Amino acid sequence: MKNIIAIILFLAGTLYVSAQTSIFNKFEDLNEVTSVVVTQEMFKLMKNMGGKTPEAKEYQDLISGLSELKVLVTENSKIAADMQTSFNSYISSSKLTELMRIKDKGSTVSFYIKKSSKEDIVYELVMFANDGNSAKKQTIIMSLTGNIDLNKVYRLTEQMNIPGGEHLKNTKKQ
Repeated sequence: MKNIIAIILFLAGTLYVSAQTSIFNKFEDLNEVTSVVVTQEMFKLMKNMGGKTPEAKEYQDLISGLSELKVLVTENSKIAADMQTSFNSYISSSKLTELMRIKDKGSTVSFYIKKSSKEDIVYELVMFANDGNSAKKQTIIMSLTGNIDLNKVYRLTEQMNIPGGEHLKNTKKQ
C-alpha cells in the first residue's frame, strides 16, 4: 500500500513539473520568442554581489530563496494566442490562485500564485501580460519559483529590468 501511495505521489509531482516546464519548453526555442532563464546557481552568484548597504541586504535576502526565473516574450500574434491558451491550461492544471488583474487601454496583466503556509510568502508567482495597445504588441509570460516574499519581489524585477515587472509594484503591501 505504501508503495502505491509513493508511486502516485511521484507521478503527481512529475505531472506538475512537466506541466510547468512544458509551457516554457514549447515556446523558448522558437525564433520569434525571446526567452530568459535565470537558475538557482545564478541567484546564488547574484547574492554575493551588491555590497553591504541596507538595499543590498534586502536584495540579497530576496534572492536567497529563489529557485528559478523564466520569462518568454513575443510580438508574433499567432504565437501569443498559443501562449495564452497554454498559460490558461497551466493555471487550471496547477491550481494557482489569482493574485490580481490589471486591464488598461487594451493591455492586460494577470498574476497567479501558489500559496505557502506563510501569509506573504508564495512558492510560485506567474504573470501573463498582453500589451495589445503598444506598437510592439508584446505578450509576456513570467514564472518565478522559490520562497518568494510578495512585499519585495517587485524590486527584483525592477533591478533586472524584466518586461512587465513594473506591475508587481502593485502587489507590495502598503
